[in-house]
Amino acid sequence: MVPEKPASALAEDWRSSVRGLLNIYRVPAFWRLAPLSACVIGTAFAVHGLWAARWLTDVNGFAEGSVTYLLLVMGGGLTIGAIVIGFAADRLRHNGVPPMVTFGMACAVFIGLQVALLGRLPLPAWLIWGVIGGFGGMTVLSYSIMGELFPPEKIGRANGALNVLHLSMAFILQYGMGVAASSWPAEPSGHLPFAAYRAAFALPLLLELLALAWFVVSITQRRRAGAIILAGLQPEVSG
Repeated sequence: MVPEKPASALAEDWRSSVRGLLNIYRVPAFWRLAPLSACVIGTAFAVHGLWAARWLTDVNGFAEGSVTYLLLVMGGGLTIGAIVIGFAADRLRHNGVPPMVTFGMACAVFIGLQVALLGRLPLPAWLIWGVIGGFGGMTVLSYSIMGELFPPEKIGRANGALNVLHLSMAFILQYGMGVAASSWPAEPSGHLPFAAYRAAFALPLLLELLALAWFVVSITQRRRAGAIILAGLQPEVSG
């Protein structure tokens, strides 16, 4: 239904695409956001794609039907989360809260949810897992921030470079969590003990905390540098 738009340039080969991604990775502004985005969204994907079902089966002792239902809840949370996060970020922007700040606060909430999960707080399973699934929709905020860091002709490539990190981190975390969990022998029932899952889920949590610290330091330094430049541009006021 959408009319075709004639291509304005020839399609690139894979070598040009790789060079374009590498050029994005050389931009310092990209790395203010990318580590935290990759860790948070990679964790959400890794948990939703593999480890949620294992946790629900081994730790909570849910039957297959209940696990399937909760995975469906997480899928619904992912869809709704993208809408809610995008709407909230837009409203906060209109009230003077930059998207970078909104992103950092949302990531802190996601980290808090994982702490609550590891602490086994008495929250309904559908609630905590549905909200955890919803944070997979943080991509809408990450991509919109990339649109502010790069010129229009670079936005698509910047988002592609970020998505490569999201999916790569999801794979690394799925594998790393498996290595951590396998350090504990299975119980006679065939299930892994809670200690194995606590170690497995502590891995992405540690990476997210480190990435959040880097995020806060990098944007704080950026703001200070901007304030110094702005102060230097101000005319002196004579007495």
